Amino acid sequence: MVGREGLVGLPVMEGESQPPGRALVQAPGRALAISWPALMAALRDSAALQALIASHLHALLAQLFQTAGCNAVHSAEQRLARWLLAASDRTGGRAVPLTHEGLADMLGVGRPTVSIIARNLQDSGLIAYRRGLIEVVSRAGLEKVACPCYGAVRHAYQRLLPLSYS
Repeated sequence: MVGREGLVGLPVMEGESQPPGRALVQAPGRALAISWPALMAALRDSAALQALIASHLHALLAQLFQTAGCNAVHSAEQRLARWLLAASDRTGGRAVPLTHEGLADMLGVGRPTVSIIARNLQDSGLIAYRRGLIEVVSRAGLEKVACPCYGAVRHAYQRLLPLSYS
């Protein structure tokens, strides 16, 4: 998951002509694009930009490794709470434009499972949802439901990219 703190296209920066996957935009917002030659020129000219991109890569790898372990050992409810908190962090707000089907695909569970969990989280006052939009109502409460992976990844981002979170 990449949001306002990061970038996509790192394999292309290393000279790969075909990325290993594709980026999917899941939330509306603003983004900037830069051509590959212009980015390469900026990287040659700026040690600070090189360091920033290296820090982003390290944070992204921390997220990747933590998520792989998380998917193997934590419940769907814990992972859903983690994902909603991370999405809220990346979008800079509380409302996350997602469907239950989209969440099910990302979590590797069935849509009915997501609907049951979301209903329970809503009944507990932690989230509010309507078709296509999930709002985090109680971050503190949702953090109690989420597995420790959320805190571990957030800590990595705060350490490596301190301006990522307010």
